[in-house]
Amino acid sequence: MEGSVLPRGPVLIEGWATVHGVPATSVEIRANDSVVGKASVGTPRPDVATGYGDPALENCGFTLLVDLEEIPEGSVLLSASTSDSVVIGRSMVRLVGESGSGRQFNESELRRIAEGQWYYSIELLPGVVAGGQDIHFGVPMLPRILMRGCDLSGMDCLDLGSMEGLIPVLMKRGGAQTVLATDFNGWLIEKLDAVRYAYDAEFEFRSLGLMYDIHKKLGGRSFDFINCSGLLYHTWSPLQVLAGIRPILRRGGYMLVSTYVSFEEGDFQKFNSGGRLVTDCNTFWYMSVELLDYTLRYLGLIPVDIAYIRSDQLPEAEGYPPPDGMTGYISVLCQGTDDPLADAWMLSSSSGSIEYKHGADWGLARSQPYSKMRRPAVRRDLAGRTLIDAIREFEPTSRVVPLDQTTFLSLGDQQ
Repeated sequence: MEGSVLPRGPVLIEGWATVHGVPATSVEIRANDSVVGKASVGTPRPDVATGYGDPALENCGFTLLVDLEEIPEGSVLLSASTSDSVVIGRSMVRLVGESGSGRQFNESELRRIAEGQWYYSIELLPGVVAGGQDIHFGVPMLPRILMRGCDLSGMDCLDLGSMEGLIPVLMKRGGAQTVLATDFNGWLIEKLDAVRYAYDAEFEFRSLGLMYDIHKKLGGRSFDFINCSGLLYHTWSPLQVLAGIRPILRRGGYMLVSTYVSFEEGDFQKFNSGGRLVTDCNTFWYMSVELLDYTLRYLGLIPVDIAYIRSDQLPEAEGYPPPDGMTGYISVLCQGTDDPLADAWMLSSSSGSIEYKHGADWGLARSQPYSKMRRPAVRRDLAGRTLIDAIREFEPTSRVVPLDQTTFLSLGDQQ
């Protein structure tokens, strides 16, 4: 971490620290001679535990956001220390703003990496596939399907919760000028680097920590196209997450929002109390379709296309309740507009609510340049329809789709 020359403004720092062979309690971060933050140690770092062959180091990581704006001019020298003798994993520290690593891999390295646990199924060498969690099911990947209608040529794109980078690869192959991939931290960085190498895909990666206030963490940047898929149900406050993303969407740009939903009528969210929806400890909310529709419009995101699938179309999976068709997954392609378009209360709230005024930086949103992205070729025209209208009118996506519309990425795929 020492010796890094950093940009001004917010910088996310992550790393690991141990004291006498066990995780440290906390880490103090200094920029030059000034203390700029103190981080608790305790985030998962399975890579460190594996590297040292010691399960006691499983939770020796730290993450915090520091603001370097007030540091005196010149290079910023970062250092980390604790009050005791400590081992700081300097080589593991990663800063917001890293671009493609440029790391090279040989065949044996790619074969080794492919044997690990993966989220997506990705071909790293001809016939060598890193098997993701859905490799045996061929589940339709709805955001991938909707993104096919989007012309990303020359566009600046953001992908949230990128895991090993399937969507960023497809964004680059779709002609995107720049692509920023993101996740909570860099725990998948070796796999992400391997994918960038295998697909010759030059895209940037940043660790963002919790997915709140993203407009602050990415201050000064804006995007023509943002993919926010598979993220909202993993957060305590989906509305707050969307409010933090909205200001960095260029005016008239497009955002793809995909999440688990309930198809029951009404405006509500189901909380995953007791694991009744799914036993995954990181899943919290299933929005109703009507609430999702209202939330998007409330933030000036107008649905233009939709794809969805019901739970009773999917194979039964461990950790999920028996599929009954009342829940499922939905992808909604939206276009940003300067003003919410709905009812009188929404207009009143958007102009008079303290939460609305300060929950998102609307000044930033309305100062963004206009996007030059062309209107997507929509599969289902939502003009004049709510999402629940579309669910009633349009059939769900077929359970059986070509392999290049699933969570499997092959070396020849272009979309």
